Amino acid sequence: MKIKPRKLLKKYITIIVVIIIVIICYIRVSNGEKLFSWNQNSRIDNYTNAVNIDEAGAVESSDSKVDIAESNSGKIEDTQKEQTYNDQIILDNNKLNIFFAYVGQADCTIVTINGKTMIIDGGNYNDGKNVSQFIQNYNLEKIDYMVATHADEDHIGGLINVMKNNNVERLLIPREGSNAYYYKKLVEEAENGETEIINPTMGYTFQLDDAKCEILSVDKGMLVQNDAEDNINNSSIVLQITYANRKILFMGDAEEEVEQSRSWDDVDIIKVGHHGSASGTTKEFLNQVLPEYAFIEVGKDNEYNLPNQYTIKRLEEVGAKIYRTDINQSSFWVSINENEIIVEEIELNLDNS
Repeated sequence: MKIKPRKLLKKYITIIVVIIIVIICYIRVSNGEKLFSWNQNSRIDNYTNAVNIDEAGAVESSDSKVDIAESNSGKIEDTQKEQTYNDQIILDNNKLNIFFAYVGQADCTIVTINGKTMIIDGGNYNDGKNVSQFIQNYNLEKIDYMVATHADEDHIGGLINVMKNNNVERLLIPREGSNAYYYKKLVEEAENGETEIINPTMGYTFQLDDAKCEILSVDKGMLVQNDAEDNINNSSIVLQITYANRKILFMGDAEEEVEQSRSWDDVDIIKVGHHGSASGTTKEFLNQVLPEYAFIEVGKDNEYNLPNQYTIKRLEEVGAKIYRTDINQSSFWVSINENEIIVEEIELNLDNS
């Protein structure tokens, strides 16, 4: 059968278009680009010219929140909305990358450098799926260190799902709080996955590639004498990262008693303790650490009215630039090298409350 010239021309054009698409995809992959990406709106804050998000204006929050819906059977089910991530997050292996993630009234921080990854807390139990998915979307093949600062659900709960769905090499967890439900569940998952479980003591150090990590406080729940029970917040693992002559301090939920229990170095960045509660971040403590950047992981319109206004005032008095996850229900991506600290607000909402 003879093929008409017009049909033959269409056939050739189709073949040529397909070949061009294949060539473009090959070039993009060769250059390390992603073929499929997510949307982002962000603001960049350079080390020498930082912008306080309270003054910079609002950014529309992501529609990526996960709802909990009640089914006809009366059971609670997860109904997952489409999660919006970012097409501009290209991890530079020559920098330390830190994500202060929004997980509502909870804590979750992810640290990565040169293929090495650490997660510090994972939000509430229901947040775990979103946190785990975020890690997998960025092809972070394994978690070298999982740090469960203490046994409260809003720190340790989400780590259970992360442990279940990711390759976790080591779990750092305090001894105090071991009778708590979520503590037991996390340790159980770790044992099932053959994850090494470490109960660190003060002074314990480890390396995350070129970043030195040191435990500055842990298991100090009995610092307050005559307490009816241990103060689980003060059992928090307090972790300091040193990289490229810069120091980043993660306070967990540690309170005033921990702050008074030792001397502190000045730092560049602090993850403020206990969601900005008035129970910590004292004037005496801040006069020692003198942070340039302060990150508060806290839920929007939370019932505890956090962060406390006096905590904010004390941070302002030492000149800290304050970044709060509750303002826009957003997260912050910090990248660090010897020359600069860059802070970028990203529309990343991992809250599933």
